[in-house]
Amino acid sequence: MSMGERPDVPTASRLDTARAMGGLALSLGTGMVRGMASFALAGPQNPKWSASRQAIQSTMKSFMGFAQALPTDELRSLEMALDGAAGWVFPLPFLRREMEWRKDAVVGGIPGEWIRPSTPPFRGTILYFHGGGYLATAPLMYGALATQLALQTRTEVFLADYRLAPEFPFPAALQDALDVYRAALAHGHTPERILIAGDSGGGGLAAALAVAIRQLDLPPPAGLILFSPEVDLTASGASRETNRTRDILPDRVEVDAYLQGADPMDPLASPLFADMTGFPPMFVAVGEDEMFRDEILDFADRARAYGVDVWLDVQPNVFHVYPILLPLAGQSMATWANVTTFAENRLGVLRRNGAGSDTAHYDAIDTVVLPFAPTLGSQAD
Repeated sequence: MSMGERPDVPTASRLDTARAMGGLALSLGTGMVRGMASFALAGPQNPKWSASRQAIQSTMKSFMGFAQALPTDELRSLEMALDGAAGWVFPLPFLRREMEWRKDAVVGGIPGEWIRPSTPPFRGTILYFHGGGYLATAPLMYGALATQLALQTRTEVFLADYRLAPEFPFPAALQDALDVYRAALAHGHTPERILIAGDSGGGGLAAALAVAIRQLDLPPPAGLILFSPEVDLTASGASRETNRTRDILPDRVEVDAYLQGADPMDPLASPLFADMTGFPPMFVAVGEDEMFRDEILDFADRARAYGVDVWLDVQPNVFHVYPILLPLAGQSMATWANVTTFAENRLGVLRRNGAGSDTAHYDAIDTVVLPFAPTLGSQAD
């Protein structure tokens, strides 16, 4: 469910939506042309970048800036259009026999999608929180990422469509994340078989959920998987400026619409400032060329100072959420291999038997596989 499908969220007229779609197309085209022209005339922003990588960076930076500047009702209508298109595309046709996808799922009262490999066993469950800076996204566009995550880790992935700002400011997203986690626990997903994951704003939300779990004395999950997490809403890192021209993010990342007067140093908004005593092990991926780099590195250093087992994956010559935007890059493939190793370490190893034959299967591990039901729990759980 995209935000615009909620009955209490205003959307734009058809004419304004059409204008927004046209503006999006123009923004994407302008960004691509600008990136290619800049590469040809002035050389790459990063000496290690190819022309295609610079074109992707420029195109996405233009898109991000355009989306952030849209009136909220037009943004919601645009998200609905993109989400509908993504629903036809994902799961990708060549993976549809390998995957099961339930797009009408609800966990703890929170809508979302379940994605998992078509054949058991599974190591456990990943609760995934999408990016978008707490302000925007088309949830089904995360289908490719969630599919790869499920296949790489052989887990069931719940992709939560949590509430977004400005309609639902802090701490609404965190309340939704807590409802999902509590419902998973209440319905048989043992914490030792749960990983919490997310990217960008969703990565910050995943880390904030770990803070809330600790504060509420709930059983902690087996680990966290964080891709380019937005862990500091005070924007304290020097890389916000030094990597400004290399990253895909807008020059100024909007947080006021989410905070709406809340303290940006609140650990539930900016996990960088949290007491991380007792945090579960975490895998943290960051690109050297992203604006959040220094804040993420500070977050990893602080976690280690609290005794947390941190698997830090710093990849060179890549920008924000590179595993999503550059899926075939060597850096992304290395990160996915590391994610698989982390999942094996936290959830257990599945050994493949009969490899190369039509009867190949995985040895089961001691875990509970729950029915792939549309509804799991309610907000009352």
